[in-house]
Amino acid sequence: MSMRNKILLLLLILLCASACKHETNHYIGTKSPSEKKDVGDIVFSDGSSTPYTKELTLTDAQKKEVLAVIFYTGRACSNKNKKRTLGVGLHFLPQRCAWSLSSANGSKLCVDSIVCTAKRKGKRITFKGDVDGSDNFVQLAFFLRDSDACSGDDTSLSALYPAFDYAQKYEAFSFSEGWYLPSIAELYELFAHKSSVEDALLLCGGTSFADKWFWSSSQCSSSRLNAYDLNFIAGDWNENNKFYEEYVCVIREF
Repeated sequence: MSMRNKILLLLLILLCASACKHETNHYIGTKSPSEKKDVGDIVFSDGSSTPYTKELTLTDAQKKEVLAVIFYTGRACSNKNKKRTLGVGLHFLPQRCAWSLSSANGSKLCVDSIVCTAKRKGKRITFKGDVDGSDNFVQLAFFLRDSDACSGDDTSLSALYPAFDYAQKYEAFSFSEGWYLPSIAELYELFAHKSSVEDALLLCGGTSFADKWFWSSSQCSSSRLNAYDLNFIAGDWNENNKFYEEYVCVIREF
């Protein structure tokens, strides 16, 4: 092979490599879907992400593809000591709603399988019980099905469980499935990173936490009628009657 042909072949190889690299890195965000996601990262519909900074700007086209903002990575919100990465959806339910209606079977029973107890000791806060809320609605259905204290599982009547219903239907306008109502432990982690997460949410056209109270999916052990909600001003939680109305946000694992 002549020197000229060798040079042409080398140039062709370099061009192909460059094209392949460009194709591989053609994502909406600056981090590929396989790269580790950190708190504050904005996640897009193709699985890629971009770290939030105060200088960051997004085009309208990019904003339409935003899926969530990462608010947690760790093991504390796992029932199996598994490392989890959680993101919050951009939009919260615009009006308050009940955890469950007073006519729902789940409103009258202590659902043991989704109990999560919050305790504060000084500045330290601990959660004991079901800290992973990803299957709490399923657990509620199983509990009602097997309980002799009610007429059975009525979770298929979605209107009876408005907070859970919003989470179940959220996937219809957010590119993906797997959204759920967070446990009180997960909701507190969201509050703990409120400042950086909220700035990212607002940049993407999402909703502000403001001074709202949000429902968790966690049953209180102290009363069969109560579930936990959490205030996003100071991070205080309350044991509220399940048919009381509060705001709802949704999260999912990444």
